[in-house]
Amino acid sequence: MAVCRRGIALGGLDKNPADATERAMVKVKRKRMTLDVFNATLEQAPTVAPWLRNAMLLALISGQALSSIGR
Repeated sequence: MAVCRRGIALGGLDKNPADATERAMVKVKRKRMTLDVFNATLEQAPTVAPWLRNAMLLALISGQALSSIGR
């Protein structure tokens, strides 16, 4: 859609053909973890993997997803 808006701005298009499409309705199936649940999970992290505790703390401080940090 941004390409079409740019085309309109430059005068190459009269209207945005992407406007006729419907946007997908996304229903989020996740919710944020409470601090109590996080702390309980953090206690069990070393039994899963030695690096998991540090990765969880880094995710908490940086705001990144654990899947991004665990790579």
